[in-house]
Amino acid sequence: MPAYATSMRLKFPIVALALEIITIILFAVFVIYDDGKGHKASEHSNETHHETPPMELYPMFQDVHVMIFIGFGFLMTFLKRYGFSSVGVNLLLAAFGLQWGLLMQGIWHLDADGKIRVSIFKLINADFSTATVLISFGAVLGKTSPVQLLIMTVLEITIFSINEHLVANVFKANDVGASMIIHAYGAYFGLIVARVLYRPGLKNGHENDGSVYHSDLFAMIGTVFLWMFWPSFNSAIAEPGYTQLTAVINTYLSLASCVLSAYAISSLVEHKGKLDMVHIQNATLAGGVAVGTCADMNIGPFGAMLIGLVAGIISTLGFKYLTPILASHLGIQDTCGVHNLHGMPGILGGLAGIIAVALGKKSGSAAMQAAALASSLGFALVGGAVTGLIMKLPIWGQPPDQNCFDDSIYWEDEKKKSGNAAVADLPRHPPLRRQHLHHLHPRRPLLHQAPPAVVGVAPVVVKGKKEKRHKRKKDKKSKGEENSGPVQISKYLKERKKGKYSMISGKKIKMKVKKSKKDKQRDKNRAELLEFLNSTL
Repeated sequence: MPAYATSMRLKFPIVALALEIITIILFAVFVIYDDGKGHKASEHSNETHHETPPMELYPMFQDVHVMIFIGFGFLMTFLKRYGFSSVGVNLLLAAFGLQWGLLMQGIWHLDADGKIRVSIFKLINADFSTATVLISFGAVLGKTSPVQLLIMTVLEITIFSINEHLVANVFKANDVGASMIIHAYGAYFGLIVARVLYRPGLKNGHENDGSVYHSDLFAMIGTVFLWMFWPSFNSAIAEPGYTQLTAVINTYLSLASCVLSAYAISSLVEHKGKLDMVHIQNATLAGGVAVGTCADMNIGPFGAMLIGLVAGIISTLGFKYLTPILASHLGIQDTCGVHNLHGMPGILGGLAGIIAVALGKKSGSAAMQAAALASSLGFALVGGAVTGLIMKLPIWGQPPDQNCFDDSIYWEDEKKKSGNAAVADLPRHPPLRRQHLHHLHPRRPLLHQAPPAVVGVAPVVVKGKKEKRHKRKKDKKSKGEENSGPVQISKYLKERKKGKYSMISGKKIKMKVKKSKKDKQRDKNRAELLEFLNSTL
């Protein structure tokens, strides 16, 4: 196994600050405030964006913002020992990604004076560019360092802006909900990166690559937030008016239909018809992804529901059957299953858009819609391979196999920081002064009389070994006297069922638990601390 330098002491601050300083310099050169003279055409659709009040899109922006920072962040907290990184690194990547996305997308739409005018509309598009990184982050979750992920953010958003310009301005394709240019692109970009960063040591799984009850509950928080605000995501950049209303309705109906199909298929494929929390957390959102491309098209409410129904089915089946095949046969270790939530539903959305345009539900060319889908997949595959090779360099502090899916390698562990978990559980007292430390040091005897105990505070008594031994003998003797004499048959049979009496000798079974050295040391530390606290009180 290669040697891993996981220390972030210099690498992470240098990379993070360097990227932010470069971004600030570029903002100083190119970015100014929007002067209110109107917004440009949508970067994700070729519709004319009418002049609107500056703050009219702010509610939509807030909805998308909640999805980026809360929805995506908490959706990835299902790993039992990776919650800090799921939410914390999500915040890091989103905060930097929206700045970088604003620059990269703005370069393709400079005004006549060579400036990028920041408006709410451009902030929404910056959030969209960040979503591609967060989708890819799900594919490599738990197996990469923060430095690697910052490098991925720079490269992925840069490539995304090229593909987005090609789809919207060259092909003139319609993708208002970004099924192709965000979901399909981000998913397959991340999958290719995961393939390049393949770890043979994780072929048979990892003890931390799983969930517990409370981690799944936190992940459901992300699911609910994403489900609630997805109509805003798909309609934020649609043409204002009835077109935007159509996008909201289609997304809402597709999501609702998707929930029913996801629940049904999960119960169908699982043992004894039980529901799998992985399916519920992810497949219930596939309808929002799949309807994105044709969200603003006149496909009818039943059409949106049909798309959601199919999306829920293929997403659930993908989690059940396809993810293990990708891991075992293709070496693609997809941690969050982004292929099932974003990849396949994104392709389904692209195909639905091609059919809808071909049927005349929206003006445009079906061939250009197909070209947009092909372009998104092509940029994802090539860009992901190049990015993965760069991230594979052993200078970015990636974790070794045994420390994957574990926060402690990059985050402070509060229990370890306190030095003793048992002492940390005690009530907090005022800070200890240096002159009191002699109570815990055997070579520094107490030179003065301990102050009397405070009235109303019961002193903590630490019994010695002799007293404990004497008490055990006394209790044993008293129990022996109680148990002397004939044993009632009914009581004996009742106790034997509970496993308290031996079925061979009829004697009572005694279980003796041997303490480890760590437990003994912990008890000793606690006793010393209690003695010290009692004396100081």
